[in-house]
Amino acid sequence: MRVSVQTQTRSLISNANLPLRPEPAGIALSTMESNHHTLYQLYPNPTEAVFTLDLGRLSLNVTVELHDLSGKLLKEQHYTALQQTTWQLEHNWPQGVYIVSVQIANQPPIYRKVIKQ
Repeated sequence: MRVSVQTQTRSLISNANLPLRPEPAGIALSTMESNHHTLYQLYPNPTEAVFTLDLGRLSLNVTVELHDLSGKLLKEQHYTALQQTTWQLEHNWPQGVYIVSVQIANQPPIYRKVIKQ
């Protein structure tokens, strides 16, 4: 039997909540991953500088990255355990949209946009 999986690449500019790299279209890789999407919150958004990242539960082996819209990595932090953290957009960064990437253990990263006013 032959199985084919379609992939799609999504643009950051059109919707910053979507993944930066190709993923199987419309397939949740695990129940944990699809449940995590609904738990993950980022607020206040928009923000002047400081925002809170709330994972909704204690998660182990977490990597959080912040990118500009060109994909440039601006900040990265690794946590052995994380439920909530506060991040700051630097004062010299321009107003606009930034991308927050959260990867928990070996799960695919989840992307959200944060808007700096």
